[in-house]
Amino acid sequence: MQREAQYTLTLCLLFALGLFSLVSCQTECTFQDSDPANCLVKGKIDNTIINWQKCSDTCKQNYNLKITTIDIQTLNQMFPNQDGSNGSPTAFQSYLRFTESYVSYTLRAGFPLWFTDVGSGKTDFKDSVTWNGQSYNCKTDKASCWTAFTSYLRTDSTGQTYMAQVGRTLWNRIRLDRELEQSLCRIRICETLTSPSVPDATTAQSRCGALYDQMKTQQSQYPNKACSGFAFGPGGTTPAPPEKFTLESTATTSTSTTGTSTTDTTTGRGNAGFSLSFSHLLLCFSFVLLLF
Repeated sequence: MQREAQYTLTLCLLFALGLFSLVSCQTECTFQDSDPANCLVKGKIDNTIINWQKCSDTCKQNYNLKITTIDIQTLNQMFPNQDGSNGSPTAFQSYLRFTESYVSYTLRAGFPLWFTDVGSGKTDFKDSVTWNGQSYNCKTDKASCWTAFTSYLRTDSTGQTYMAQVGRTLWNRIRLDRELEQSLCRIRICETLTSPSVPDATTAQSRCGALYDQMKTQQSQYPNKACSGFAFGPGGTTPAPPEKFTLESTATTSTSTTGTSTTDTTTGRGNAGFSLSFSHLLLCFSFVLLLF
């Protein structure tokens, strides 16, 4: 009898640990490359926090959703670390020099010693720049100014600080882009459920899976809520759109842990057979409830 009770307790512990691992294996998305595919996206409906299923890449493709401030491969070449450290002055200078975009012009403006507003939302070298005791005529010789600017990023403490800030800003922007994609994805699925005739509706359920089913459930609980009401983050706001990009953004580093499941095998011994009675099962169930 004592051995039977011990075995029952062992099964209860294994069951509780397995259940705990199953419940805890889905972590909150931090919108970094380290996120697991099944992480949960925290949001809010009215005053209630909700853990949304993640909109998968397949689901985003269904709705043609892709928001990016900067190409992730280019960003990795310039700033391999998300805190902006150990950036490549050569790669960063090359991006600013050969990329004409709102983002590159905004980043140039973060170096007021070198660049100035030239109108129409664009920034370019000042006509003349003096750095480290030497003057550069950028109006007639831009190439020498780009070379000097690269040296400024590599050797000047202020240039290094500004460059690291840019790296943090861009990585933070990537996270915001990914969060915005999740919000827009929920809106699109909601619209699909509201108006099944909209484009991509026929493939949404198979491609969006768990998030589609979850949205269907939430819509039934909030039948009068506009689809935009399902897009809010935990703070009650949606992420800023890409056109609101500013250099002053700073990165927030967050970490997540994933539960680890351990599989164990327990076997009966020889002729010491036994049977689990209803009372033992009830004891096991009560024990698990106490753990949670």
